[in-house]
Amino acid sequence: MGKKSIVYTPGVWDLLHTGHLNLLQRAKLSGDYLIVGVCGALLVKETKGPPVMSETERAKLLMALESVDEVHVYHSLDQRANLVQLNVNVFCVGEEFGNCKEHKLALQFCEENGIEVSVIKRYPGVSSSALRQRAISRNKTPSFEKVSVAVDYHDCLTFDPAFFKALLSTWCGKVYILSGTPERRRLDVTSELESLGFVEGRDFEALLLGFDYDPKNMSINHFKRMREHKLAKIKQYNIKVFFDDNPFYVEWMRNHGVTTFQMVLPTKYLVEFGASDPFFSCHLQEKQFHFLSLLANQEVKK
Repeated sequence: MGKKSIVYTPGVWDLLHTGHLNLLQRAKLSGDYLIVGVCGALLVKETKGPPVMSETERAKLLMALESVDEVHVYHSLDQRANLVQLNVNVFCVGEEFGNCKEHKLALQFCEENGIEVSVIKRYPGVSSSALRQRAISRNKTPSFEKVSVAVDYHDCLTFDPAFFKALLSTWCGKVYILSGTPERRRLDVTSELESLGFVEGRDFEALLLGFDYDPKNMSINHFKRMREHKLAKIKQYNIKVFFDDNPFYVEWMRNHGVTTFQMVLPTKYLVEFGASDPFFSCHLQEKQFHFLSLLANQEVKK
């Protein structure tokens, strides 16, 4: 049997989350034996502020993970001594590594000594800082403000996922994603949401989908039935706030006691997307925002 390939990845690992798990699982695939460096509590306090968990607690949690073979507590940002002491073959780091002088020295040391450097991308939308802030925000919020919210998926959340990521990550009540997409396409929508950084059970409570239909035989009755379906879901889950882009659904919800916000799509988007989809109901927005132009033209004709 050949010599083991030793992988080393340092970090704070405070408030262990799915982003950490993703990094560790991918780091383990880089070699045979994974050693995880745990930043000492005093160093964390000096560089980031007091950690939530002690270095001992963080080390115990990491050792409980299947992908981790060993933990090593370090007390300096300079990793060169650790790389030598642990006989490292592969140095796994996150995208942000290399931003300080000590990190740059470690990367230079790896290059000079034939140590492979593997850079692992951050798991989208997850960090210990964000988790800590979310906990603080929700604990300080009065219970009467914890209302549930639903966001329409297509052409609302998908149009500006960064905005909704920022908004929903600090929302005080339950968060739902609502879509007219048929239930049979649940796996597709779930996969699309995850690619945008929205994971069910982590970033939102549940994905609420529509009924089955044939897009080749759509009529106004489809949209009437869909608005009833969406309203029923909103009532079922006691949702008080709703975001949608379609004026047809927005009008229906606001007239049924739901606080509704409309995502306004730019004309360029409406034209380009609508040209490829004859059932693109967001064309209704054009009438909303072109009314003054039409009125002006009528005045000129007079």
